[in-house]
Amino acid sequence: MSVGNTLGKTQITYRRLKVIELYQVSFEDMKEVTVVLRLILNAPNLQELQISGSSNPSPATETPDLDFWEKECPCDCAFKRLKIVKMTDVSGVPHEMGFIEFLLGNSPVLEIMSITPSVYVTEGRVNMLIELLRLKRASAEAEIIFVQDQV
Repeated sequence: MSVGNTLGKTQITYRRLKVIELYQVSFEDMKEVTVVLRLILNAPNLQELQISGSSNPSPATETPDLDFWEKECPCDCAFKRLKIVKMTDVSGVPHEMGFIEFLLGNSPVLEIMSITPSVYVTEGRVNMLIELLRLKRASAEAEIIFVQDQV
């Protein structure tokens, strides 16, 4: 979907879309991040989101634009039906953590945020967990599950 994306806002609304599963999303590729963001922002009845990150992240070639989340995300956005988020192969790159923060902060009925770090992340797991626990949550019921061992 990100090939040829002009980064413009789409006019399509996916009202019947309740579950989204995306695989091998590179949070270092801003086109991919923008496509994912547009997709979920235009799915008002989304209840469950499953995303696997790129299992072998490439070294960052550009400095991440950390203002992206403030610029691109509407401040009045709320995922009013999103209850479950499962993210696997999380490497902790800045935009991946920004995406998680965005979801936690804008999902008032979120029940479970399950995070499974990438097998390539060995050193920074504790720091990633600490950062996740510090993030503000729109839902008082939101439980963050940090899956240490993959089966």
